[in-house]
Amino acid sequence: MPAMVRKNGLHPPFTVPVLLAWVGQATSFFICGAVLYLLSETWATVIAVLLMVSVTGLWFYVQGVDPAQPGGFPLPCFRTSQAKARYCAVCKKVVPGLDHHCPWLGHCVGTRNYLQFYLLSVMGWVCAAWQCVIGLYLVLDETSREQGIARAQGSKTTFAAILGVHFLCSVIILSSYISLWAFHTYLLYIGKGTYMYMIDQSNARRGLGQATKAAKPSATAPANQESTQGASAEQEHVDSSPV
Repeated sequence: MPAMVRKNGLHPPFTVPVLLAWVGQATSFFICGAVLYLLSETWATVIAVLLMVSVTGLWFYVQGVDPAQPGGFPLPCFRTSQAKARYCAVCKKVVPGLDHHCPWLGHCVGTRNYLQFYLLSVMGWVCAAWQCVIGLYLVLDETSREQGIARAQGSKTTFAAILGVHFLCSVIILSSYISLWAFHTYLLYIGKGTYMYMIDQSNARRGLGQATKAAKPSATAPANQESTQGASAEQEHVDSSPV
């Protein structure tokens, strides 16, 4: 039976990381909507909605496009990394300018969708940071806090529970996006894609291991020589012993 080629990240079967990413992002947006209802500020709602729409649009573009097809926006910083097409063993296809296979998207990131992938990391942490700002404003501004409690039907417990879940989701999403953005910003700075970076790191570790292994015999040679001599003497003693 021939191996199934994944066209994009929306092509089933869906892996656990993909489902977790969908559920996590959707939960974050849902609880943000509840906080916006408690805040009842038009300006905050407009900004939050625009950010959430941007994240959603970029997410489904990056996940829905077929990176094996030609196109996209080649980046000058990655002219070496994106010059070659590489084979993805997970998706079972050759991808131009393959950067990496993203388990959270369920498919590859290459020349065709890398720019949108990077923009997703930017808009993702900006959106999550804005969600944190909304929550802090709702807590610190007395008028907004009182209005929020009133909209929660006068229950301070409900108000606190919504904000607690909101902060937890926002901080987790924020830390995830910031780490992703920081790593890929660093890659852009050094001009290497993820694939080349991982290869270089692997070669560096292998070279360090070989250097360490080569240095060990010289440091332990006397001890090894004594051990060998002792073993030889013991062997001679055994061989010469009567049966």
